[in-house]
Amino acid sequence: FRIQAYELAQDRPASLHFPVAPSRAYRIEESADLREWKAAVGVLTFPHPGLASWTESGVGPGAGARYFRVQAD
Repeated sequence: FRIQAYELAQDRPASLHFPVAPSRAYRIEESADLREWKAAVGVLTFPHPGLASWTESGVGPGAGARYFRVQAD
């Protein structure tokens, strides 16, 4: 598994695109320090079969640097 594409810019929400399997559930998590992770707030869509797209929401200017990961169940 690997993220196929991402978009990170200071003036726009983060966006991730990754492959999915029909039998799995996915969640996006974020961290400021790579030690403590929490659920990231955003919208997960499936624009094409086998592909997911996630865009963060509710994050304004000054949010600071964050790391993202995709967890599959």
